Amino acid sequence: MLTERAVELFRRAGYAVRIECTAWNRAQTVVKSDPDGVVLNMARTPEREGDYIWLLKTGELDYGIATADPSLRTLEAALQKGMVAAVRGTPRVTELQAIGPERHIVQVNDPEQAARMLTSGRVVAWYDTSTRIERFWPDGSNASSRPFFVPTRRIAGYLAAGFALRDEGRIRAQLEQAFTAMKADGSWAAIGRRYAGLAR
Repeated sequence: MLTERAVELFRRAGYAVRIECTAWNRAQTVVKSDPDGVVLNMARTPEREGDYIWLLKTGELDYGIATADPSLRTLEAALQKGMVAAVRGTPRVTELQAIGPERHIVQVNDPEQAARMLTSGRVVAWYDTSTRIERFWPDGSNASSRPFFVPTRRIAGYLAAGFALRDEGRIRAQLEQAFTAMKADGSWAAIGRRYAGLAR
């Protein structure tokens, strides 16, 4: 969903775009020194505020757990119940470590690994953003295999760049104009609806 929205957004803003999927740690490091790089969707947290140029608010990010157990409603409950997966190098790991116990936290290399572990029952929950989780269980997939998504908090999501970005003002203005147009003609929402369907 984010990739499709971003491609259309940048196309309307007049930019050719190349999407690179990479490890989250690397993405954060690379974009800080890339004069043409933009991170598609970054949570704007107090810890990150001074580290990036916040180009465009694209919506709200729901953070939460994907689980097959409907009784798990909080991170604390999930960690007490068993093993919880989170992608290595992300703030989700730090949040889980603050709750503990450490032995119940499984740091995975990518979302694909987390999804496999959840599906196979090796973890009781996977902690991530709803947008990352729901791409593994799209609308029309077997309802019995889809986990529940339990939101735990909501944070503003942004297109963000490093301070090496060239023509920040022009890029920001063009993205804002394209975003307004997509919201007005319904295409932004239409893309989102195509990816809806995670059991809640």
